[in-house]
Amino acid sequence: MTQRTHHFVPKCYLKHFAFGAKDREQVFTVDFVRGRAFRPWIGNVAAKRDFNRVDLPGVDPNALEKAYGKFETPLAEALERISASRSFKTEDDFIYVLNLMALLATRHPDFRAKMQDYYDALYTLKAEVLTATRARFEQTLSRAVENGFVKQKSAPITYEQVRDFVRERKFRVSVDQDTLIRHEVDVMDPVLRTMAQRSWMLLIAPEEAGSFITSDNPVCLISTNSRQEGAVLLGHAMAQTAVLFPLSRSLALYGTYDGDSGSTLIDRNSVRRLNGIIMTEAYSQVYAPDSNFEYLRDGDIRQGAYSLIDLKMRERFNERRKEDVG
Repeated sequence: MTQRTHHFVPKCYLKHFAFGAKDREQVFTVDFVRGRAFRPWIGNVAAKRDFNRVDLPGVDPNALEKAYGKFETPLAEALERISASRSFKTEDDFIYVLNLMALLATRHPDFRAKMQDYYDALYTLKAEVLTATRARFEQTLSRAVENGFVKQKSAPITYEQVRDFVRERKFRVSVDQDTLIRHEVDVMDPVLRTMAQRSWMLLIAPEEAGSFITSDNPVCLISTNSRQEGAVLLGHAMAQTAVLFPLSRSLALYGTYDGDSGSTLIDRNSVRRLNGIIMTEAYSQVYAPDSNFEYLRDGDIRQGAYSLIDLKMRERFNERRKEDVG
C-alpha cells in the first residue's frame, strides 16, 4: 500500500520532543493558525498529502519519498546517539544533522509558497511588459502563432481584451509540484554548504532548566544585528546571522559565522529565551513534550498552555490564519 502522507518534518526527529510509548509518541501541539492546542500522534503533524510525489515519465511517483526514507533511517540512529550522549560522538552524526537542517530549511510548504509567489510575480511582470503597447503585443502574438504556441483563429482576441485581462489580474500563475520540488533540491546543496561554514555551539539544558520546544519550521534563521532585525530578508549566506535548531528537549544547536564552537550548559532563562525565538519562527505549529513549556516574550515569562492567548503571537499568525481560512 502506498503511503500518501508525507512528512516535511521527520517523525524520527519529532519523537525527541514527544511523550508516550514507543510508536505511539505524542506531542503537545499549539496550532496558531487554527487557534487550538491538542496532543496528536507525531505521525499526524508536520505532514501533507503527496507532498513529495513527483509526476515524471518513467519515474515512480514515490521515488523521492522513498529516497528521503533511506536518509531518515541512519539519521534516526544518529539522533538517538546524540540524544543519549548529549554530544556528537562521530563526525558522521554531525554531518547527518547538517543535512537534516539543510533539508528542513528547503523542503517546506512555506518555501514552496514563496516560490509560487515568485513565479506569479515574474510572469505577471512579463505579461505587463508584453502587453505594454499594441505593437509589442502584435509582434509577440505573431511569433507565438509562427512557432505553433497559439492557433490563429478567424476572430482572434483583441489587444484591448488582453490588456484589460492583464491589468485587472484576471489570472494567477500556477506552478506544478515537480518544478517546485526541483527548486528545493537545487537549493539544498548551497544551503548545506553554508551550514558547514558556520561555527556550531551545542547548547545543553539540564533537567532543572526546562525543555526546548520545536516547530513545523525548526531551522530558525535569525539576525544577530539588532539594527537590521526585521528590516531585511535574511539569507543563509548572509553575515551577522545565526541558525538556531532545537535537537531534542534538552539539546539545541546555535551556529554563527564568527562565533565559537563546542558545547555549553545553559540555564532556565536561556531556554525560555530560545523557546521564544522558536515559537516566533514557527510556520503554524509548535511541538513540546507537555503544556508546561516556558518561553520569554518582551521579558515576561509565559507558559505554553497560555500561548494561544498571547496577543503578539496571535498577531504574528493573523495573516496566515486569514489565508488558511480563505
